[in-house]
Amino acid sequence: MDAIEESLVRVYPNTCEECPERGEIEVFGSYFSGDMIYIYDHSQEECRWKNIGWPVRCKPCNAKAQAKKRANSTIHRLEELREMVQDWFSAHDCGEERWCYLKFVTLTWKNEWSSSNEVDMKAARKWLQKKRLKICDKLDVVAGTDVIEKTQKAIYDPYSDSSSYQKPIAWLHNVHSHGVWVMPYHPIKEIGRVMKKYVGRDQTRAIMPKIVKDKKTGREFTVSAFAQARNYIMKYLSKQPNTRRSSWGFVRSGLTADTFYGECIRINDKWLSLKK
Repeated sequence: MDAIEESLVRVYPNTCEECPERGEIEVFGSYFSGDMIYIYDHSQEECRWKNIGWPVRCKPCNAKAQAKKRANSTIHRLEELREMVQDWFSAHDCGEERWCYLKFVTLTWKNEWSSSNEVDMKAARKWLQKKRLKICDKLDVVAGTDVIEKTQKAIYDPYSDSSSYQKPIAWLHNVHSHGVWVMPYHPIKEIGRVMKKYVGRDQTRAIMPKIVKDKKTGREFTVSAFAQARNYIMKYLSKQPNTRRSSWGFVRSGLTADTFYGECIRINDKWLSLKK
């Protein structure tokens, strides 16, 4: 049986046993089962966290914590921009309902065999950026943040002698970007047509709150759209070393009122012309 604890003390996230000081936080109003903690809904629980001692992290943990902090800030900014764009379209009675959710988007550069285990990531970024610009123009995307991921599979020669059996003879490279975009709703066929034209493959879906059921306890809880977007970005940032995240469009610090309103007007005029 799960116990309902009045409070529970635990160490800070993104710390390890190598950290000089892991810090402590006290969690109020939590369900505790083994190493699983379930926090009450924020609207029902005013006091959720209490700091007891700040952490002093080691370099790897500090880098991860800072990456998560920046990802949090970027997703907050993207959600804020989505709401701003939706409010503008609501004020002009045109397509407000099309801006309800951020979107997960995956773009694929190439999936090919090579005799080398290295990939030209500079060329990959340049190619993906050029294709993204064209996709954004066609699908009215105004902002986003992306992480480029490289995966590869080695193939060995089964007919070589035993001394060289473990040496790969070829690699299958797959380079693609994972992004969270401020993108309006479009019919699936339209998205598929545009993606097929520019990148060949596509994976696009709205980020909506979802209910998750814990396999151990059977308890259901809601994962917010914000948490999904943040975890999505952090997942790919932490999968391989030296991975970078880039933000573009409205989310960049150079956003001006002229740029914001000008782009909203351009998209609005485009949609109105398509209705005629």
